[in-house]
Amino acid sequence: MRVTYTHRLGQNRKGTTRDLSDTEARWLIERGHATATDTRSETATEPPAEDTTPDDTPGADTATLAELRAHADSLGLPTYGTKAQLAARIADHQAE
Repeated sequence: MRVTYTHRLGQNRKGTTRDLSDTEARWLIERGHATATDTRSETATEPPAEDTTPDDTPGADTATLAELRAHADSLGLPTYGTKAQLAARIADHQAE
């Protein structure tokens, strides 16, 4: 899913557009960090496929800083910074 960041988040500048997995994109959009950017042509008639994979990434509205730190630690990422920085770090890691 293609998203455009609504404000600076980690190393991503405001207005930056990136392709992310559906899960990561929804996580950022739910928190107001990004907006969905439609890349489908006007002639597309088929709706995008629904993502049915289980989401084991902390990111529900109830995610805490401690949960994000634990998830970053399990991925071998640095655990310092704010919630937004950790979320961006995790999203960047999963996008790779």
